[in-house]
Amino acid sequence: MLPIPTALFPVFFCLTGSLYRPTIIISSLYRDTSQSVSSKHPTSLSPSSVIAQILASIFLCPPDVIERWIPMMEPLPRHWHEWQHRKFIDSMLQQVYSTNTNIGYQVPLGDEWIVNNQQERQQHISRIETNERYTYRRITASTDSIRATTNNNIIMNSSWDPSTYGEITTTGVRQLIHAMNLHPQENRIDNMDDDNTGVHFYDLGSGAGKLILQMAMELIDSNTCATTTTTTTTVTVSGVELSSTRHEAAQRAKETLLQLSLKPNDCDFLFPTTTLDAVEFLQDDMLSVDLHRATHIYVASLCFPSWLLTNLEEKILRECTHTLQCIATLQRFPNDLMMQDKLVSSFQKPLVRYMEMSWTRPFGAAVYIYHRRKNMKSNKSTIK
Repeated sequence: MLPIPTALFPVFFCLTGSLYRPTIIISSLYRDTSQSVSSKHPTSLSPSSVIAQILASIFLCPPDVIERWIPMMEPLPRHWHEWQHRKFIDSMLQQVYSTNTNIGYQVPLGDEWIVNNQQERQQHISRIETNERYTYRRITASTDSIRATTNNNIIMNSSWDPSTYGEITTTGVRQLIHAMNLHPQENRIDNMDDDNTGVHFYDLGSGAGKLILQMAMELIDSNTCATTTTTTTTVTVSGVELSSTRHEAAQRAKETLLQLSLKPNDCDFLFPTTTLDAVEFLQDDMLSVDLHRATHIYVASLCFPSWLLTNLEEKILRECTHTLQCIATLQRFPNDLMMQDKLVSSFQKPLVRYMEMSWTRPFGAAVYIYHRRKNMKSNKSTIK
């Protein structure tokens, strides 16, 4: 057995060695923000990430190894009113979703089949519709037969299906906002071009709509704080969900939030009903919805199959490379958003951030953040 001084020597070596490398620690704290579009806000790093960067510099290991085992913490509020505003949002969301804690998690098998087999379903229906011998009744019967044969597979393998449901927590949403440099308490939104004063945030696979409603209150209602002024940046948040059951649940949550906003509350914050005018829920396929207005996109793609992720990447490059400033995804895109005919992508290599999710609480799940390169002009090229 080694004596205590000898056993502790490696620890002291790492600690004292880091003292002679201050540039490593400093650069680790600002490395990611310097790579992002805007480096003016080091607060875009959550406290969890900052702690991971410091420990990684001391022990000379990748930050990801440490950050995944650190309990997630929200970005620090910049003043008292922002902290109060967060409490107000948490209270409102708790009241909206308290009636059904399983909202979004349980859906009929028909909805699961539609979400899990949208490619097969579209190909099957298209093949039938091109044959004039088949009537609408035959189409319905054929579709139902496919659903019946796949129900058992859905039940057995639901943990790996696109319909698998999980939510980003309120803490995770605030980490996401800062990682995407949205900074709600500023009177402008970072990452935007000089000729673009609007933000259109999309959640592809929005489920019961909790992320969308919180995003609206975080980005829009923040200007009701006493220390802020009215922002000139227009904000729109859109949720896209293929499951009719989850889409209806999101619509009900929006209506419930509207009813709560009409009641007096104990907080000092107002809830303008116009906030919900900027919220839209679309029941649509993410591969069919129009994304040309999107400036920021979040995709909970953890259980997406490779074909869906590839098609989504091609759609993003085809429709919204001119407007898109940042995209966050739970799976890295196959080609890192690089067009096939381009040597250099319009987006930087993804930054890895850990954010709190319902299935990892209180720890984080890896989120890949793609920021648009600031020194590159908007690319309007399309994939043929």
